Amino acid sequence: MLVIDSEKVRNIMLERQLGVNEVADAAKLQTTTISHMSRFDKNVTIKTVGKLAKALNIEPKEIIKAYA
Repeated sequence: MLVIDSEKVRNIMLERQLGVNEVADAAKLQTTTISHMSRFDKNVTIKTVGKLAKALNIEPKEIIKAYA
């Protein structure tokens, strides 16, 4: 499992004026998942990191905080 850096996710979303629903739709993830990832450092799979990074148009390594 990987740990998502919630602060980075939140900052990217704010900078790009992206809402939870927009990111969730683009990533094909639940809005609650995106909401939690933008508020709390969360353990996720590499697949989820990839989906989120693609939706934010960034490299996955930019939002990975640590390996759990």
